[in-house]
Amino acid sequence: MYAKCGDLINARLVFERMTERNTTCWNAIISGFATHGRCKEALEFFDIMESSNKRLDDTTFLSILSACAHGGFMNEGIEIFSKMEKYGLEASVRHYGCLVDLLRYAGSLLDSSGLGYDRKDSERGHTKCEHGDCY
Repeated sequence: MYAKCGDLINARLVFERMTERNTTCWNAIISGFATHGRCKEALEFFDIMESSNKRLDDTTFLSILSACAHGGFMNEGIEIFSKMEKYGLEASVRHYGCLVDLLRYAGSLLDSSGLGYDRKDSERGHTKCEHGDCY
């Protein structure tokens, strides 16, 4: 709740005091930092989550891809996107939308060709990943 309201200091304190952190807790803290423009911290929490062998899910990837797009972390975002298969996750239209945003913000929209992105999806309005729309 703290993260949702923008109180990231208390959100982090509560998170760090938790003895058990499930995927939902990790997603909440990553999403909170991403939503409020603290993309570097979102990436740090993602790295810790991954190195702790926690279960990453589609929401984890939507949150961190959005953070990468809005923070200008193109290389990190592409690397993270490529990890989805490793975790047994199939990219959805929303994941591809975040990837297109990532490349667009970095001025590399042409790089998005060949990623399996279907133009029909973009015609339905799924090319833009505003963080709140990824869920």
